[in-house]
Amino acid sequence: MNKHESLKNRHDRGRSSLRMVNDAIILCGGLATRMGSVCDAVPKCMLPVGDKPFLDTLVRWLLRNHMGVVLSCGHHDEIIKDHFTGPDWLKSGIRFVDQPTPLPETGGAIRQAAAFARSEHFLVLNGDTIVSFDIARAFTHHASRVYPVTQLLSKSSNQNQGLVTVDPAEQIVVDFDESGSPHKRTLARYIDACSTGAYIVNRDFVIARFEPEARFSWEREAMPELVQDLEVGAHMITQGVIDFGTPMRYRFIMNLDLDEYYGN
Repeated sequence: MNKHESLKNRHDRGRSSLRMVNDAIILCGGLATRMGSVCDAVPKCMLPVGDKPFLDTLVRWLLRNHMGVVLSCGHHDEIIKDHFTGPDWLKSGIRFVDQPTPLPETGGAIRQAAAFARSEHFLVLNGDTIVSFDIARAFTHHASRVYPVTQLLSKSSNQNQGLVTVDPAEQIVVDFDESGSPHKRTLARYIDACSTGAYIVNRDFVIARFEPEARFSWEREAMPELVQDLEVGAHMITQGVIDFGTPMRYRFIMNLDLDEYYGN
């Protein structure tokens, strides 16, 4: 079999024997157009932060928290696969989803990967965003609510992930602007927060709601519709978030030691 064992074979072979854990889908297939020449030869998620590729740090954090890991790959996917099929990762159970060409944008990538999630609920993370939180607490919160999507929010952000208005009494998102533009709160009890780009999503909901081959932006197209339909819950985290999706932001964080931040 090819070195990069097909996702379907690994999925089918492991379904009956693997104990049920929650999956995390990491979106790491984008073209990184904002990064210019920085990502000519390497996917953005594999840029070094400290002494290792950022995606390495993020995946280790998830595995330590007993999460299954699905990497949604596209641009320079061979670099990601070569790294995570090496000797250090043989027992990790990491799975790969190959995004089609042209790339399906974030929403299409989430819909595609959802079909391979083994858990009823799964976590969505961006491969270029530094964010840490209590994963077990976030999943417990999501499972206790009726909303099919939970958006993880922070009071502190570089404000590139979007601004959110929350009804704290109902713990529901009532407005979301992916551009980060401020908006007027309609009720005094509402509070403002920053998106972390992280979500917990009900697998069956996503599969039923969106077409398998759909190409759409999760933040620009899906989220405003879901918020309008009152289908997005809110969960606040205490840590800040950094999106290093531009050369300037990457230069700011490239020498950070993330081991303490992620507890690795």
